[in-house]
Amino acid sequence: MFTTNSSRFSSELFSANAFKHIDMKYSNITWMSRWTRSTQNSIFVNESCRKNYRSGNILLVNKVSDKIETARNETLKKMDQKKSEIKENIFTVPNGLCAVRIISTPIIGYLVLSELYTHSLGLFIFAGFTDLIDGYIARNFPNQQTMIGSFLDPAADKLLISTLFLTLTINSLIPVPLTLLILFRDACLFGSGFYIRYVSLPPPKTLSRYFDMTFVTAKLEPENISKVNTMIQLTLVAATLFAAPCL
Repeated sequence: MFTTNSSRFSSELFSANAFKHIDMKYSNITWMSRWTRSTQNSIFVNESCRKNYRSGNILLVNKVSDKIETARNETLKKMDQKKSEIKENIFTVPNGLCAVRIISTPIIGYLVLSELYTHSLGLFIFAGFTDLIDGYIARNFPNQQTMIGSFLDPAADKLLISTLFLTLTINSLIPVPLTLLILFRDACLFGSGFYIRYVSLPPPKTLSRYFDMTFVTAKLEPENISKVNTMIQLTLVAATLFAAPCL
């Protein structure tokens, strides 16, 4: 009797525990399935949000890039317009002295061909003095500096030197090879100066704008060796003119 009740109690206890275990296992499975579904949904939602976020960022970056590019193009266009409108005052004292030196060059050449060496030497010294004065003014007074002056000053020097070497060679006072070498060098310098003027001229590049000296272009800076070379040439010309009456 006791054994029977005990075995019945044991079977009932086992059944209750089994059902309880099954119920807990089912609950765990249900919770796991719900967690899995919620996790999958959250992953899907997060992935969708991430894709939308990425696409939104890409669109935002593209819009910002387009705006930056547009602003850059407008700025460059305005800068080109401003550059094309920039002019300078060419009526300065150094430029005037350069013009005097250029005008005096053919007169000196004529005096040399006429064998009036004393007169040509005096006018040559005057031209050299104007060169020193305009250089001093341009260096010490910024409002007297001009871009065209950086072209005009060496051009006046080369024109004067070339004219004197040519005329002195015609009078058999300077060797022909030396004069040809100097003329070739000066021609190359003149050509490069005209080319730099064309390249640095703001658009539109037209003949009227090219020969309009008020438009700002590049500035030329002579090297020290070029200055020494010019000084040697001027000294040679002055010595030849000084000694010519005795030859």
